[in-house]
Amino acid sequence: SAQSAVTAASGDYVLIGDTSDSNNLKKALVSDFGETNRLPLAGGTMTGDLILNDNVKLEIGSASGGDLQIYHDASDSYIKDTGTGNLLIQFSDLYMGDGTNHFLVVRDNGTTGNVLVNNTSSIANPSLDDLQVGSGSGNTGMTIYSGTSNYGGIAFADGNTGASDQYPGLIEYYHNDNSMRFYTGSSERMRIDEDNSTGVVGINTTNLAQSNHFIVQGGTSEQYGKIRVRSQVAAGSTAPGGHIEFAGHHAGTGDGTRIFARIIGKKENNTG
Repeated sequence: SAQSAVTAASGDYVLIGDTSDSNNLKKALVSDFGETNRLPLAGGTMTGDLILNDNVKLEIGSASGGDLQIYHDASDSYIKDTGTGNLLIQFSDLYMGDGTNHFLVVRDNGTTGNVLVNNTSSIANPSLDDLQVGSGSGNTGMTIYSGTSNYGGIAFADGNTGASDQYPGLIEYYHNDNSMRFYTGSSERMRIDEDNSTGVVGINTTNLAQSNHFIVQGGTSEQYGKIRVRSQVAAGSTAPGGHIEFAGHHAGTGDGTRIFARIIGKKENNTG
């Protein structure tokens, strides 16, 4: 009789062997192979877990390698954008943590967003809430980690066309000489120098002589540096205004602090 390896039959089985004899080699039920429970190619709903072993990749997009790969090796998990375009993650709010605590939260505020570190609630002023660090309990801080001969800084920008836009305001620490520098108008205006562990403050100057601890430099060689001390004096009062004292002490004498000089401001018109 005619032979056929596998022949479709009506119903839920196929015939193996002689197609004219249904008893020849018995029937192989399609349901025995789980075919009735397969996910249709056009799509459907799975009711169980999809389990992929280590290094077995879920590849999405391109038929060769996938544009997006999701998999786990023996140690770590990966989400890899291997094809063209960008990896876009869209959400209302994004919470990242260990399942119990949320260490990083990205909030959707409609047209803007903010980032919360170690907190899930924004307590910051709306004008200052783009980045919030801390839980409100214990010590909190940020570290800028630079090279031993390099800079670390925080820039205040209002554009990207050059220094005047990229850092009109700047706080900068230079590790090579351990100095803290403050900029306004894209230029350095004040520097605090280590000066052999004693400390020197310079305003409008970068020449911090070691014999000085506070230096104010005028704008040009024709100008003097100025220090203004302001105090509140009531109308009609004869009390002195603000003053500057130059003080020190004699080491080993036990005399304590002595005032060597005092500059006192006085209001000339005490009538109002």
